Amino acid sequence: MYNLGVDIYHIVPPYIVNIFDYPDPLHAGIIPYLNFVVGLKVLVGLSAVVITFLESEKLMKDMESK
Repeated sequence: MYNLGVDIYHIVPPYIVNIFDYPDPLHAGIIPYLNFVVGLKVLVGLSAVVITFLESEKLMKDMESK
């Protein structure tokens, strides 16, 4: 994850730098937003695992009762 807002190494195209322009190199830039999105992705992944475990437990109970 590269901080587009600060662009220390000047590798980001100018039209993207203009969107996320933070002149102060100590500014966090776009990193907090990326952290939030990654946190949501982890939450969705963990929720999918829990739902899968609950459904498999339900399926096993149904198979045992037959």
